[in-house]
Amino acid sequence: MCRLLRIGRVLACGLLLSSSARASDEVTLVISVDGGTDRTQALPAFDIRDSASIAGLETSFRSLAPDYVVGVSAVDASVYVRGLPATARFASNSTRLSFSVPALGIDLSFDGSTRTQSRDLLLHYLAAQGEFIYTQLQQNPARTQPADPIAGNPTSLMAVMGAQDFAIASASEGYGGTGGGSHFGIVSAGFSGERWQLGDMRRSSSKTPFGYTLALRDGYKLTLSGLLDRGEGDGGQSFTYGGGAALHMPISPGWTLIPAVRFGAGGSRENQGSAYLYSASLTSRTRWYDRSTGIEFGMSNQLTEYRSRTSDGGVYDVDYDLSNHAMRNGFDIAGPLHDTFLGRGARWRAWIIDTRFNGDPLYCERWQDFGISIGTRVQAGQFVYEKLELGLTYTRGENDVEGMNLNFGYRF
Repeated sequence: MCRLLRIGRVLACGLLLSSSARASDEVTLVISVDGGTDRTQALPAFDIRDSASIAGLETSFRSLAPDYVVGVSAVDASVYVRGLPATARFASNSTRLSFSVPALGIDLSFDGSTRTQSRDLLLHYLAAQGEFIYTQLQQNPARTQPADPIAGNPTSLMAVMGAQDFAIASASEGYGGTGGGSHFGIVSAGFSGERWQLGDMRRSSSKTPFGYTLALRDGYKLTLSGLLDRGEGDGGQSFTYGGGAALHMPISPGWTLIPAVRFGAGGSRENQGSAYLYSASLTSRTRWYDRSTGIEFGMSNQLTEYRSRTSDGGVYDVDYDLSNHAMRNGFDIAGPLHDTFLGRGARWRAWIIDTRFNGDPLYCERWQDFGISIGTRVQAGQFVYEKLELGLTYTRGENDVEGMNLNFGYRF
């Protein structure tokens, strides 16, 4: 039986005894009879997709609404799927059952000769349409909730996966490498502390990227990388992680193509959601260098495809069913820092990046990053790279999205 058919059974019990379930860190039943005061009971162990949990609801309903009169009392019952309600309602002395899902624009009525028959008509409808409605409700937080951990904002798993590939492709390598040892490798690690205003929600995030770059033949390089991310604030805690591989393919002096693939997973107990994401990207990186001034100009253009998959998260297992693609276009400029405590090889860098998502609707689909960093540069074999780098990025997006990011990176 589909998941929303089980939800329908919760509604059915609630319409004979009245109920409501809210998706948060625990499920809550809220009963309203004849327009009276809501009666609330928390069910921390409740799983809306578990038949045993649903079967136990009747006892809770009876204990909360002993004054309910079958066929007479007005009843309101809602099931909240990750904060979005599916609501069923009987008016006083009526057998007409109203069913609505505001987030999806659904507003229906079922007319039976008795309330039980109307309930059965609702269950029949949910048997045919329930899985679609449930999937749409699971997707909907990425459209309507500012702080969804999987997609829909600049600090979500989907956005971060593409941003890491973009950063790897756009990393300043400089000019003047000697083309030495084909097996030389560089280990990188970093830390990023972020503060976000996502609509009416405040969030903080700490990210730990890491990677290893191996020089291959003819200027080719392979980068293996990963990321751990922990977020907290309004909406509760979230955790995401991922890994990927990128191949640097020099086409001509100053022009490189970087195809990359990446996998990520994450979720939030408070949002009752977890999912996997897969992505494939292609980035074009072009650089120009003025030897007389030491100034470098760079342009990066990226196209990324994303797909979501259901995770094995038990009660938090969510099928987002997302299919999106994103375009990132960035320009950067870098130059030498003279007479500083950082010593010879110190450089500054500034950039602007525009990100645009298309496909399934998301809460925030467009934003811009403005950043600046300082770092020390060293040469090792064919690599010329930033050994130590400290940067600051400001992000501004649609729907009142704004954030600051202080990041630190080290390569050795």
